[in-house]
Amino acid sequence: PKNQRKCKVALWFLERPAGKFPEFVARTKELLETQLEYCIFADRAMHSHVKHLSGAIFMPGGSHTALGSLEDRGKSFDFCHMSYNWGRRGNVLNELPTLKIGENCWGDARHDTLLKSKFMVNVHQDADNFHEPLRFALCAAYGIPMISESCFDPYPYEDMKDIITVPYGN
Repeated sequence: PKNQRKCKVALWFLERPAGKFPEFVARTKELLETQLEYCIFADRAMHSHVKHLSGAIFMPGGSHTALGSLEDRGKSFDFCHMSYNWGRRGNVLNELPTLKIGENCWGDARHDTLLKSKFMVNVHQDADNFHEPLRFALCAAYGIPMISESCFDPYPYEDMKDIITVPYGN
């Protein structure tokens, strides 16, 4: 509990509230009152739901060269997605059978797949159009173009400059 320690604790919120906004706001409020000094959001649209709470901070996500590489290993994959292929994601990814898809993987295999992919496809796991800060950072680090499902507010990324966004139905 906050009142029993000398340190300050922050949560960097990189996941999605999955449409349960009243519960999301209530839980964030509870955490800030009882356990956390700060809750940091990399998605500005998500932060807009809790910005009235003391300790809720917006900090845009970024990237660093140490996360990726611009090494050219030849592009043997048409695209990668680095996400679990199920539900609404599967509805999109499974419609692209003639394209060569880089596997969703970790570690050295992920590094190799990202180096060998022409671009990344980003489909939200739910119908909320918050962006995925970690996938966006990977694309920046590896210099891979991203085609993403539309986002409420992808800031600091700009559509048709840093990413291409497309509505889910398209």
